[in-house]
Amino acid sequence: MYHNLNEKGGPLDCPHGYSLTLNCDGVPVFKSSLYSIWPLLGIVNELPYPVRKENVLLFGLWFGKCQMLSTVGFKLKRNGVLEQCRLVAALMMCDSVARPILQNMTQFNGQYGCSLCLHPGEQVQKGKGTVKAYPFKDVPKRDHASTISDAREL
Repeated sequence: MYHNLNEKGGPLDCPHGYSLTLNCDGVPVFKSSLYSIWPLLGIVNELPYPVRKENVLLFGLWFGKCQMLSTVGFKLKRNGVLEQCRLVAALMMCDSVARPILQNMTQFNGQYGCSLCLHPGEQVQKGKGTVKAYPFKDVPKRDHASTISDAREL
């Protein structure tokens, strides 16, 4: 996937294109609080590996009741010149609670919460309660176009 980003017409087909590997996970401020802190950490993939692993960057810190906001692009001043840069997250690492928030999708325990297929899920008994399960059935897989379309509807 990374190499596709650099192809002609791809999002990094420009003089100042960079890709990131990001990590994000929400942390509640207090045990029973609605407020949470979401640090957005990342590395620049185009840096040499020894430099990359020693330079984890804090790209942002979201604090509040609502979920993290996203923006596209940024301005970077380098050698006295202000450049408009594009930024693509080539890889995002997060847990199963943060993932659907960042994807603008339904959480894993909701209807159609599987990010790989279009199975609606079934409530099944577990212990004294129930859990959402996605039994192996012949269901259509999500494709890129429908995933983008569905995410925009949420």
